[in-house]
Amino acid sequence: MLTCKEVTELASRSLDVTLSFRQHLNMKLHLIRCKVCSRYVDQLKFLKKAMASFGERQPTVDANETLSDQSRERIRDVLKGRP
Repeated sequence: MLTCKEVTELASRSLDVTLSFRQHLNMKLHLIRCKVCSRYVDQLKFLKKAMASFGERQPTVDANETLSDQSRERIRDVLKGRP
């Protein structure tokens, strides 16, 4: 049976790569018995899903967009210490 430390490492690794059948099975058997690790894996899944949806909602920036002359002047003034 895997230890809690081994399960957390496998769970983290499983976010990036596919675990072998044996690793997956051993982790599942541990999760059935260990509620703390089960909660940890649920939190990892939640964070992965939240970060994926966060990335989808980010506005895209057009590389051709530039600041207006007025905005540039305001920035220069602030950098030079003028209000």
